[in-house]
Amino acid sequence: MNGSGARPRENSTAVNSNGEGGPAKPSPQEEEDPQQQQRRSSQEQQGASDQPFVASTAPLTFTDFLEKMRAPAAMDLVRGIKSFISEMLKSEGKGTSAEGDSQKVQGFLARSEDAFRSHPLWAESSLEEFEAAGEGLEKYLMTKLYNRCFGVAEEDKERDALLQQRMKALCNFIKPEHLDIPDKYCNESSWTLAQKELQKINTYKAPRDKLVCILNCCRVISNLLSIAASEGAGADDFLPILIYVLIMAAPPQLESNLAFIMRYRLASRLNGEAAYFYTNMVSATTFIETIEPNSLSIDPNEFIAHMQAAGVPGSETATAAQAEAPTQQQAPLVDATGISESGPGA
Repeated sequence: MNGSGARPRENSTAVNSNGEGGPAKPSPQEEEDPQQQQRRSSQEQQGASDQPFVASTAPLTFTDFLEKMRAPAAMDLVRGIKSFISEMLKSEGKGTSAEGDSQKVQGFLARSEDAFRSHPLWAESSLEEFEAAGEGLEKYLMTKLYNRCFGVAEEDKERDALLQQRMKALCNFIKPEHLDIPDKYCNESSWTLAQKELQKINTYKAPRDKLVCILNCCRVISNLLSIAASEGAGADDFLPILIYVLIMAAPPQLESNLAFIMRYRLASRLNGEAAYFYTNMVSATTFIETIEPNSLSIDPNEFIAHMQAAGVPGSETATAAQAEAPTQQQAPLVDATGISESGPGA
């Protein structure tokens, strides 16, 4: 079995997507700049107690997983994995659905992990090593099935196009004050760094690696809030900044990426900090997709003019009454998401 696909380095306290505990050595084109070094230093001070990926992946790297699969004793496992991949590839275009594919993959991953626990190769393994083996399998499987499973659903394609068009239109005129972001949180260097982390998402093929890109983006924002806030910052401070960062980053196929993570990241692993930030990203995309003149602190006529100029579908149908209606006080963005201000584990 041969693995493919690059892997992202997790910023701050979590491990690398290949399962190694500790920072990966940056490649020549990814040498850390002073901002990254500063961020790494401040984040490492937070400790390891809130690192959802560390315990589950540290003992075993993806390369180690592949090596283990080359052992003669793993022949039965390899045969099963290759057979499943072959069946999935053969079923393409034969009345299958994204949700149906998701159920098949989720079921196979769960059964395979049960098989690992009873297999002689893992007879002396710890719980963490079982978890890491499952991570390795998920990465291998979804790398092989990437073209079969990513961005193929028509609904995902439509939402990708809608979101991309709206982000491109909004980035031409939206300002932090339109989202009621306080001046103390306006830090262009941190926002640019968060954008770059998110823009890496299409570089990777494994659900976990894509999730790492979201995690890294959100951690930059979270660290900015923790440093700039005189008092504890909540989700109603976090989400507007994430929306602004997302609009400026405008990563292609973001809806397909979010759907891919939800469908093919083993459900039992999408929890804790990663799930919290993932949910915030979904909330940010929903806000952008459904944005209206009264969603922002902006003159409604100005908003409509910009959106019409960008050719955003539906903006030309806004009535004068709608545009001139008194702007209601905008409720905190977090209220519509159901996310607790206390964050993960709430």
